[in-house]
Amino acid sequence: MAAEKVRFRYMLEGRDSDWQDVGNRRQAFYNNLPPRNYRFHVIACNNSGVWNEQGASLDFSIAPAYYQTNWFRLLCVLTFLGMVWTAYLLRIRALQRRQTEVRALNEQLIKAQEAERMRISGELHDGILQQITSLTLRLGKVRRQIAPDSEANAAVNGLQQQLIKIGTDIRHLSHELHPSLLQGAGLPAALYAYCEEFSNARSLPVSCETDDSVKELSPGAALCIYRIAQEALGNAAKYSEAKKVEVRLTRADGRVHLSVSDDGVGCTPNQIAKSGGLGVINMRERVHRLDGTFEFVSQPGRGTTVKVEIPFRPAS
Repeated sequence: MAAEKVRFRYMLEGRDSDWQDVGNRRQAFYNNLPPRNYRFHVIACNNSGVWNEQGASLDFSIAPAYYQTNWFRLLCVLTFLGMVWTAYLLRIRALQRRQTEVRALNEQLIKAQEAERMRISGELHDGILQQITSLTLRLGKVRRQIAPDSEANAAVNGLQQQLIKIGTDIRHLSHELHPSLLQGAGLPAALYAYCEEFSNARSLPVSCETDDSVKELSPGAALCIYRIAQEALGNAAKYSEAKKVEVRLTRADGRVHLSVSDDGVGCTPNQIAKSGGLGVINMRERVHRLDGTFEFVSQPGRGTTVKVEIPFRPAS
């Protein structure tokens, strides 16, 4: 049998779907075989055209490169997840740092506001209010020198009453700016007195219920609650068209609760956004400084409720 007349067919399991007829070529070529176990089959036929159906086979395997191994794929997945987690942590830290900076700025702003309130309160009380009091006394002296039934007496009396009213308003404003009663008598007494004074000055009925145990609250937290109550009452008087306001200050389960509710026209979130909502922002920031919760609930025609809850911190 002539060797050059022998014909071959081969097939690689897992790669070839059928026999490959290569004539008398005695070589097989495969590219890019993935790593795995293989079996190579080959059959031949003689010059009479008779094929050897049994043929021959060869088992071999291709070892994977390092980047084709499961441990390398797992390492890549873990590396990717590690990068994502690192990016997430960096983002969280950046947000926390930004939040800390914003809180610090807000705290400085609030401290500056309190210092400015105290300064203005002192100038109003010791300056303008003293001058108004002096003018009121001098007008009273002038009035006693004028005939009781004269027009001048009535005019002086009218001026004196106006000065007394202005003095009352300035005294109320001074107390709003710097609540001296808060330091001396504590938050419950100061808040109750403020509600009473506010009701008389604004002609808006304000009911106030306070828990005497809140008196033990730390000065900083007490001032925070006091300012929030001021802001909420001021908003009720300016915007709500309310007929009555209810203020409640309680203490339970190691927390202090403040609620200011009115029966006014209420508002929507869009209305708050359009108006700037600075008062709501200030109240929320004051509460967040004390690790508390702030809730502003309002619906058109159903009034507005401001709810504040902070941890109770006793005065040292």
